Amino acid sequence: MVEVSKWDEMRRHMKRSLKQGWKLYSQSKYGIVGLSLILIFAIMAIFAPVLTPYTPQFEAPTEDALRTYLYAFNTTDQINGLVVGYTQLNTASPEAGDWIIINHGRTIQGVFVQNPKRVGEPEKTPWETTPLKFTLSLRSIPGISATETVQDMAFLSPSTSDLQYHYSGTGQDPNWDGELVFITQHHLVVYDLYNFKDPNYHRMLVKTLNYEPTWLTVDVTSSGDTTVPVEYSKSPVVVPSRFIAVGNAHNVDLYWYYYTYSNDSYMPSAQQSFRKVFNATYTDSIIFKPFLFFNDQLYNANLGKDQNVFVVPLQTKTLVYKGFDLHTFPMPFLTPGTLPIMPMPKIVVTEFNFALTAPPSFYAGSPDLGRNYIFLPVQENGVPKIYVMNTLGDSAGHVTIENAWTMDLGKGVATAAPFVSYAGGNYTVYASTYVKSEHTGYLYRFKKGVSDNSFYMYPFNHTKNGVIPLDSAIVRIDYVPENSELFLLTSNNDLYLLDLNQYERAGYLSVGKFTYYNNQTGKISVFPYPPGSKLTYYTYLGTLSGSKYSSSAAALDIYGVYYCNDTKTVGLVILKGESVLPLPPGHYPSGNWYILGTDDKGHDIWTWLVYGARVAFIVGILSAFFSVMIGTLYGVYSGYKGGLIDTLLMRFVDIMLTLPVLPILLILTSILGPSIWNIILVISALGWSGVARVIRAQTLSLKARPFVDAAKVAGASNTRIMLSHIFPNVLPFSFLYMTLGVAGAIISEASLSFLGLGDPKAISWGQMLYSIQTAGAVMYAWWWLLPPGLAITLISLGFYLVGRAFDEILNPRLRKR
Repeated sequence: MVEVSKWDEMRRHMKRSLKQGWKLYSQSKYGIVGLSLILIFAIMAIFAPVLTPYTPQFEAPTEDALRTYLYAFNTTDQINGLVVGYTQLNTASPEAGDWIIINHGRTIQGVFVQNPKRVGEPEKTPWETTPLKFTLSLRSIPGISATETVQDMAFLSPSTSDLQYHYSGTGQDPNWDGELVFITQHHLVVYDLYNFKDPNYHRMLVKTLNYEPTWLTVDVTSSGDTTVPVEYSKSPVVVPSRFIAVGNAHNVDLYWYYYTYSNDSYMPSAQQSFRKVFNATYTDSIIFKPFLFFNDQLYNANLGKDQNVFVVPLQTKTLVYKGFDLHTFPMPFLTPGTLPIMPMPKIVVTEFNFALTAPPSFYAGSPDLGRNYIFLPVQENGVPKIYVMNTLGDSAGHVTIENAWTMDLGKGVATAAPFVSYAGGNYTVYASTYVKSEHTGYLYRFKKGVSDNSFYMYPFNHTKNGVIPLDSAIVRIDYVPENSELFLLTSNNDLYLLDLNQYERAGYLSVGKFTYYNNQTGKISVFPYPPGSKLTYYTYLGTLSGSKYSSSAAALDIYGVYYCNDTKTVGLVILKGESVLPLPPGHYPSGNWYILGTDDKGHDIWTWLVYGARVAFIVGILSAFFSVMIGTLYGVYSGYKGGLIDTLLMRFVDIMLTLPVLPILLILTSILGPSIWNIILVISALGWSGVARVIRAQTLSLKARPFVDAAKVAGASNTRIMLSHIFPNVLPFSFLYMTLGVAGAIISEASLSFLGLGDPKAISWGQMLYSIQTAGAVMYAWWWLLPPGLAITLISLGFYLVGRAFDEILNPRLRKR
């Protein structure tokens, strides 16, 4: 006869026991239902990454989460151009606003816009908040012929210091400050906006040109394109200066213009305020509108002066003019209504033997970026690069190139002016190229820290070679620091949005066509409005409070402006938009489908529900296991020992049973800290006393059985009797109470999380309920409230029904015959 080993016998015994146990268990309908519920949640916990397309860190992209409102109006005349007029560069107060100035050819239309929320009238649109408008007809300007039309426009913006330079009285309306500059086929015109405010005020300048101009530009301060506008000191007097450049493909004229408060007694005549600095004629063609930088704040005893530059990009070379501002005068020479005779400046010209492939740019966030660097997109030996030009230059006054800072863009041709931002001690440059053979535009990102010697490529993860590809060339890059968003305008006149804030926070890179909320259809539409219209022009407008940049601007204060020629539509659009989170279940513009909607942070509810099952099982099973083990060992020891030890131990159990569990849970978790493991520890430490009392009763019954007496006669020690004979016989009861304890532990964790004492890093159903409570969405976001509540109920019910089935097995009288 073959001898059966001890392990084989044990295995067969376990198999028979399990088979018999399942036979008894399967007779319980409650048990089958409970086990099915537990298995469903177990599958959710185990296969969570497969059951949902998102990660727990996922957040709904901008096009889904934000409702971007758009305000537009249609004109009756063709739109030939648009310019923004900023009225208070240094303040951006709620009472101030911007001018949207539209070129209709023979007329110029101006509409004043303000942010209605900042002025306390949210029911109005920016066009209606302050009903200031003007219309300027060329027929009203002396010397302009009937055939001339407006070719290009610009706006000379005042800063606060301009208005306060001489004037200290009352009555001035800053909304009408500023100079409108435009060119026709034969003339350059500077028109004071205050002419529209006061019919008795007449200030304009009409300059006849000896060639037909095609472009007009003003310095970056005049256009409002710096976060820190120029401020003028009083001693020595720095005359409020504006620079205007006008020209065509082969000619350029640079003018200086004295600008201060309208009706100021110190203001000289318009003719005296306007002087030519220099002019030039080129054999090469000017391929981009020249870049004009001037800022009197650049004066520094250590860095020197004359950092103003005028960059003229020619077809085969690039010319940089420097030192054209020498208009500084001591106070005694500045008398009311006059300006002294100013000597012509000594201009230094630097010639570079490279041509630009896109317009130059600069950092708008600071007066100088150390040396006020200008960024030049070029092509060197077939490779697109960004040169960094040092405007301080050498001892002779020539500007220089910081060769160590050159940025290599890989392949293709640079297509847009680089955009430079600063945050956290790092300068970031966004640049673009277009590869014709691939019909693809690429967006690059470079960074330079304060201690770095050069710019290095800082790749976008999860993209091709660390860059972002688009289906056409990028022609304009705008970065909105308040929103951490990049807006990319392409040669197809499509506007793309890249949400950097979401990328840095959640590792999810969202880039797609910019969308807005259509008030008429109630749907999300692709920009622009009206649907189906073709975008002609778009630019980053900034705030509607008189300043493009403002340190106090919030995300909802930031706008863009555009027009569509085909529909004669002009529009403003809030770039960030208002949050519409939480989202109800459904399909959304990004193409995402949220089965159970999202929460107020954009997290997918279904994803959190699935991953929350893991925390439920971990907390429930571990807490129940440890509490049952403690209670079982405690009850076995107390019941077997008996006597005084049993009495003392049971009185301690009585004390534990009378303690208010929830308040103690709150206190202990507050002391230990919000952690899943601390919650498990506290639940285990407080949940064993009831099990100990039941197991003690079973132990008292078992220790009187004959097999315990036989063990004692055989010489077994008390420890061996408790562990080898009594402990295995009480395990069925322990397992019964463990199944019931799992449900209690899950509910306890949910209660703690709901009260804000859960682990904020854990994805749990209780944390979901806490989030909806703090978000104030309990009354309407049913898709957020019901799933975690039902999940807690069903999994607790599952374990309770399993426990009920085990109770029927252990107590035959409860079974149905």
